[in-house]
Amino acid sequence: MSLAQESPSIELGGAIGLNLAEIYTLSGNNTSANILYNVNFFGEYYLSKHWGVKMKLMYDKKGWDDGFIEFNQDGIRHDTKFNLSYLTVPIMANWHFGIQKKWYLNFGPYTGFLLSAKETKFNTDVKSGINSFDLGIALGAGFKTELTKELWFYGELDIQNGFLDVFNETPDGYLESAKNRRFAFNVGILYAL
Repeated sequence: MSLAQESPSIELGGAIGLNLAEIYTLSGNNTSANILYNVNFFGEYYLSKHWGVKMKLMYDKKGWDDGFIEFNQDGIRHDTKFNLSYLTVPIMANWHFGIQKKWYLNFGPYTGFLLSAKETKFNTDVKSGINSFDLGIALGAGFKTELTKELWFYGELDIQNGFLDVFNETPDGYLESAKNRRFAFNVGILYAL
């Protein structure tokens, strides 16, 4: 029996993940997903056998695939991708279930701090036009399997849905506010203290 199944205990871990990121509007005008990545570290404190509080620190790549940029020099709209990098901090309630508590669901708020923002056609820094703060809800589901008494491998599906407008000002061609959304599949290792 792992220490992770007793109460209280602490787990620390890290993971890498594949992101599918887009921006969405309330009317359903979503962009095409951009394939990116994340790297994260986490700590979880178990309040009981079934419940814990999990906090992550993530280098999180977001953005969208079918954007456009217009330069005043030529007045032409150019198709481009937008890559946004965030330092994201989700704080989630984590519910463990199953006979051996190897499955879990988590949910809670996240905050994101914009580190960089570039478009790919001309490699232009567009950070000044992007909101420097992101706020939303994070949801996840995962499974872990024991490697040793203290060391576990895990896989996790992770969703973030933003509440704040991505842009500082709504650009021409966008009729309503657009928000970040990102789906990720993460794999990693955790250590039970």
